[in-house]
Amino acid sequence: MDEKPPRIEADLHCHNCGYNLRTLAVDRRCPECGVRIVETLKILHPTAQGDMREWLWNAIQADNRRKHEPIAKAAGCTVDAVMFVFDALRASRWKAGVHRSAAEVCDHVRAYVEKYFDDPAEAKDLLGEWGIRRSEDVGRIIYAAVVLGLMKAQPHESVRDFDGLFVL
Repeated sequence: MDEKPPRIEADLHCHNCGYNLRTLAVDRRCPECGVRIVETLKILHPTAQGDMREWLWNAIQADNRRKHEPIAKAAGCTVDAVMFVFDALRASRWKAGVHRSAAEVCDHVRAYVEKYFDDPAEAKDLLGEWGIRRSEDVGRIIYAAVVLGLMKAQPHESVRDFDGLFVL
């Protein structure tokens, strides 16, 4: 991807301390208080109007994609695949630090597929394009995050725990 993060071109104040974030890239932290700038964007987005609302959404998504790129690279899949798996976990009210087995993770992903897509054929096509065809693909994504230190696995667990749990 290697796109430069968008810069803030208008007066926009940090939600935490009020510092004017104009000219800063959205992937940075507020120089005054250290809060991630994207957190201010997320707070402002729901109440923004028109072009500003669209710009905020695009900046948030660009930051999200950059954050997931290392996992996608390590897992050998697309950023969209990684984002989909983590969106599935968030939608299931998964919380960081709460352990889930491979079967539970796959159950959450399958449930999200049904909720997200209206048509099973569309789901199979798009997820296949992204690199998610079966539970082993989900396992590669989860374990890429483990290897990168973004998630933890129990000592007795391995990527093989995802083998044969589902096929789209």
